[in-house]
Amino acid sequence: EFECFCPLVPSMSDIARAAQGFVNQPQVWVAAEQFLQNVSMQDLCQALASAQLSRAQTQSCVDAFERLLSFEEVRSQVITDAMRPYLQQGAQSPDDRIRVLIATALLEVAKSGAASGLLTGPAPTGVDLLLTLVVDPVMDVGEPVSEAMAKLVVVEGAPEVVAGPAALQVLQGGLSLADEVKCRIMDLALELGRASQQAFDSCASAGLYQSVINSFFTDDLLLKLVAVELMEKLGSYERGVQFLAGADVSERLVVELEDPSQDDTVVVCVVRLLGCLALKSEAFVARLLPSASAPLPTTLVKLFRGKHEAGRLAAVNCWSMLCAQREGLEFFVNVMPDFLAEITDAIVGTDNSKAVAVMAGWTLVLSHRPATKANAKIQELIVQKLLPHALKALLQKPFADARPHNWQLLAEMAHMKQTAQQTLTVESVRDVLTNYRSEDSANALIGKHQFVSALLEAHSNVASTVFEDETYENLCGYVKGGPYWTPQGAQAVVDREAG
Repeated sequence: EFECFCPLVPSMSDIARAAQGFVNQPQVWVAAEQFLQNVSMQDLCQALASAQLSRAQTQSCVDAFERLLSFEEVRSQVITDAMRPYLQQGAQSPDDRIRVLIATALLEVAKSGAASGLLTGPAPTGVDLLLTLVVDPVMDVGEPVSEAMAKLVVVEGAPEVVAGPAALQVLQGGLSLADEVKCRIMDLALELGRASQQAFDSCASAGLYQSVINSFFTDDLLLKLVAVELMEKLGSYERGVQFLAGADVSERLVVELEDPSQDDTVVVCVVRLLGCLALKSEAFVARLLPSASAPLPTTLVKLFRGKHEAGRLAAVNCWSMLCAQREGLEFFVNVMPDFLAEITDAIVGTDNSKAVAVMAGWTLVLSHRPATKANAKIQELIVQKLLPHALKALLQKPFADARPHNWQLLAEMAHMKQTAQQTLTVESVRDVLTNYRSEDSANALIGKHQFVSALLEAHSNVASTVFEDETYENLCGYVKGGPYWTPQGAQAVVDREAG
């Protein structure tokens, strides 16, 4: 037990002394409960608001408040009618430590089961307090408040408040403040929009997402580099991509690629965004790929052959999104066949990260079925290059990060009769298929099961003639039993080796 003797009406120094004693104890509820029997939350808030404490005493009270917030029993008591005046006073305090404390308290409540209490009650409500602090110039204040608002918006009835007229007015005002605050406000708007369609529509109407675009297309390089992340975030979810598509920014993004002095980070961001736009709508593809010498194709070649992994992966991702559309795939097959072959050859190359990216990229392409049957050249590419590379990688690359992508790619090709026949004629591949212990990771096991299931579903007649009856029956049992199924005899061997 710690010494915590306070009179019925404790003085500020009594509260500070009790707070210091509490902070020195183990962080357990018994200690918190004993402290609260002597010092109420209101007492602690009064002490924090007092001008009678030294800096060290104030810090003890701050530390005690923070520790109390770790307990659910206390978080539910933060937003009460008795506490509101103190929270409001703390939110307006000139002491950064106090404002950080209030911001942290609001975040903890937003993360707890008491989050709905922030939306209701007499003024100031929890949302009122959040809006007071969201434009605070101190990062340690503004960031937890932004996080709290992003968590709160998913609560029933929250979008009307968190992204309502009063909130939007505050957020719009933050756009005219220092760049750090401005970027934080735009980032918050993106998170609100990701969580809620209603919030997204409100933020879009208020011009918050247009501000993200305007910040990206600026001559201020420092702001532009920060806005890169915001633009990527806007393009990372469906509603954001739709907004970018409606804003018709593709031509402006392509112009960014024409600048030879453009920052590499900006180039990678632009390539990613253009890929997202192409995947969203085939209408963008013709504009982005008018010729092999156009800015985007030449940039993809440069990045893919470059030294920086981020650039190589961005190039592969953008290429795959373009090729997921029929017009994009036909462009690379007919106009840039050498580059398409170079990308495909990476599957059996020495750069494992590039190989994984290309396998994932081709999986995306084939999953969209961009008229592969209608184009003889595409069929030829798949059968004569893509499938052999995928099978070779399966047999020669045991890397854990590559196996799931390898199986998923094969599964996307399994519906084609030529690929099924070519796959099953390779004895070493058949051995892998019937080796129920060939994979070590869950993702690889699931990927293999997807492939075998697709293969037998589309070409059971071919598989039944290639495998012996018992082996084929085991494969059928594997398809029905799931990724972790093994034949009874094989399980016995596993048990003996494990024992």
